[in-house]
Amino acid sequence: MSTTSKRGDTYYLYKRTSRRTPGKKFPQPVDTYIGIITPEGVIKSGKKKVSLGGIEVKEYGFSRAVWELCPRGWKEPLGDDWEDVLSILVQKWSAETYLAKERELKTEQDYHYQFPAQAASLSRRI
Repeated sequence: MSTTSKRGDTYYLYKRTSRRTPGKKFPQPVDTYIGIITPEGVIKSGKKKVSLGGIEVKEYGFSRAVWELCPRGWKEPLGDDWEDVLSILVQKWSAETYLAKERELKTEQDYHYQFPAQAASLSRRI
């Protein structure tokens, strides 16, 4: 059996089957995408779908760019704390940063710096 759905001006074609699911009283419907319906016919999808179960997506580009572009003149006054301070700022700007996976991120309360001033200084220098 086939089914269709419309989103906007586009019609999509699906193959409908059913599957027994343990704990369910009746078979559960399963729709498999076939393609787009056009006046000329059906344009079949050539793409295979991949399960994303267990995949965690983190932001990388922005965080890496800020890390690499961070000028020495901004780092020097912070001494050995510069990596931690920069990590805190990047996490404020990008909550999904990869840095949270690579480093143990500390909090602003662990330091005596004025973080809004540090952020402004860094953004001017970059």
